[in-house]
Amino acid sequence: RYIFVYEIPTDSKGPAYDAGGGFDNMYITPDDNVIVGWYAQGSNRKNGVELFDRNMNFKRQLTHAMGHMDVTRDTNGEEVMVWANGADPNLQVRCDAGVTKVRLSDGQQTCLYQGSWSLAHHVSAADSGEWIYVETYNPNDIIPPTGWVTYTNELLQVKLDGTEIRRLAHHRSRPLNSYQYQPKLSISRNGGKLVFTSNFGLQAQLGY
Repeated sequence: RYIFVYEIPTDSKGPAYDAGGGFDNMYITPDDNVIVGWYAQGSNRKNGVELFDRNMNFKRQLTHAMGHMDVTRDTNGEEVMVWANGADPNLQVRCDAGVTKVRLSDGQQTCLYQGSWSLAHHVSAADSGEWIYVETYNPNDIIPPTGWVTYTNELLQVKLDGTEIRRLAHHRSRPLNSYQYQPKLSISRNGGKLVFTSNFGLQAQLGY
């Protein structure tokens, strides 16, 4: 219910914001701002994704709906959020079922990757650098070639200016339940290592 920034070296906390519930997640940015994702969607307060300063003063709404996301610095040092945009119908620029970069200073959006509406995404970013990392997965247990669109069930490296997509691997995880089968890729803070999970479809194949 209460959100605040805790300073570890000084063992101190900033002012607390009484969110009153209704939020799903929070992130701290490279400059110690705070992002809060709300279940509610729309353009009102406590809707979508909102930005606060470290003292929990509201600064601006970033998007009208939540999506899997991460924060990083752009190549020019500016704070940005990279965000799976599929739930937000009010994008500044067309970026169908993809990943959008949102500049925190003013909310400006840039399309980095456009996907298929059959796919869902997780997004991870290092502290800084030219790349972010995107995992795609199809919630349906499709059998190729039917329904197997470009980038299905892959780990992707996407350039922060949207000019290049590198295909790293197929994760080979297959739908089993509501969440655990998802690969949930995560990049290390310096961008040197990537971790993900996979069930390789063994529960269905072997009857686990």
